[in-house]
Amino acid sequence: MKKGLLKDSSFGLAVVYVDIRHSTKIASKLNPQQQKMYYKTFLNEMIAVIEDFGGYPYKTVGDCVIGFFFEEGGFQWADSVIICGLMMIEVVKQNISPYLKSKGLPELECRVGADYGEAQIINLTGKEPLNAEVIGNVMNIAAKIQSCAGTNQMFIGQNLFELIHTPLRLCCEHKGNLDLNGKTYSYYKVNYKI
Repeated sequence: MKKGLLKDSSFGLAVVYVDIRHSTKIASKLNPQQQKMYYKTFLNEMIAVIEDFGGYPYKTVGDCVIGFFFEEGGFQWADSVIICGLMMIEVVKQNISPYLKSKGLPELECRVGADYGEAQIINLTGKEPLNAEVIGNVMNIAAKIQSCAGTNQMFIGQNLFELIHTPLRLCCEHKGNLDLNGKTYSYYKVNYKI
């Protein structure tokens, strides 16, 4: 994570969530070695895609990878979030699934969710030092939006939608609304082709 953000501060960032569709069902049919290969391949490749587009892998939770893109000057970084999410889907379809199939494992599919918002870092304490955690509505909203996405789809929240350049925005389709304490918050399917 960027140095200087580890203090108690607030900052803008885009959060990207990507996970395997139906992984519990698929994993239940695999032995431990197969599960290891299945998850390791997916998680490592998704981390690499995040880094390739200038993002920071934050953590993995089960079959989910969470990445951050910190707000920078201009809006090119916001476009990078979209292209990163779409590239994740393409890597799954064109690289990971054929590789897994060649190893006798089931092909996989994914879904991606992303949004932009304010976040904070908190330092957790216990008997031993724990990692810093990122908190904020953006974390919850991005996860909720991702859960609405279908197979090999990317959904984004209203805040990120408003930051991306027009050519990308024109390729987005309104898919629904979340109720955030009485306020309507839109989310969109990204139909841009890379």
